[in-house]
Amino acid sequence: MSHKGPRTRARPGTGGPLPLARLPIVADDQGAARRPRALRPIEPKGVGDVSEEFDVRMPPLRRWWLDPVAGPVASLAAVLTRGDPPRIFTTLARHPRLFRRWLVFASSFLVRSELPRADVELVVLRTAWACRSRYEWAQHVSLAGGAGLPPATIARIPDGPDADGWTPRQALLLRAVDELHDHRVVTDATWTALAEELSERQLIELCFLVGHYEMLAMTLNSLGVEPEASALGRLAGTVSDAAESLHQKIGAARRVVADGGEGPRTGRTRAACDEGGRDGRLA
Repeated sequence: MSHKGPRTRARPGTGGPLPLARLPIVADDQGAARRPRALRPIEPKGVGDVSEEFDVRMPPLRRWWLDPVAGPVASLAAVLTRGDPPRIFTTLARHPRLFRRWLVFASSFLVRSELPRADVELVVLRTAWACRSRYEWAQHVSLAGGAGLPPATIARIPDGPDADGWTPRQALLLRAVDELHDHRVVTDATWTALAEELSERQLIELCFLVGHYEMLAMTLNSLGVEPEASALGRLAGTVSDAAESLHQKIGAARRVVADGGEGPRTGRTRAACDEGGRDGRLA
């Protein structure tokens, strides 16, 4: 009896079909070639009871299921950070086509940025705080330290641009992040001041930088991507407390939307996310 069309298995995490011809051939216990029945994602480990309290909606793939792009990228990142393969890569790799194109765009901010590295990390961490992204916060605290930001400066980021201790340039960058996050535009006064500090390319990149990490934060928060144990292990003191605060806030937001049936623009959800104000360090 003839078989029409390619035989398929369910694509893990989506329910969509994955042609068997695209599954890698492996050897069974007797050395005979066969194809596996399905991709088997694993739940994150080493992050305490996080996964039980706030479920991981889309777990990362095991290393051997990563494609020829995501696999080497995740392994190289683990070596460079002296930690675990970043779950941002092993989770987003579930969408290979999108992952490859996003990787090129995202790497332009970290590898070939027009802005100084310290400025980039300052902006990313403030964006992570505004968006309640514990993953971005945990990842970029160590990157910010490597870029030259002192621990006291990193710990002060949740306090916002009006806190004492910022240089005029740092305060402007933080204010621009807040304005883009709150109003989706940089005000005339802030733009005029920034134009005296930054070049045209840097001004353009600043807007893209905030927008990119806002987009990423929404994706990571919604997929339930949790920081790696190695990333959380590098946090201590105030920045560790800040990470836990972000975790609790986004968890509260998820529960309000699910249980109350209200959209993300309602008062109840905003209160759950912003209890104590955006600048409240451990609200």
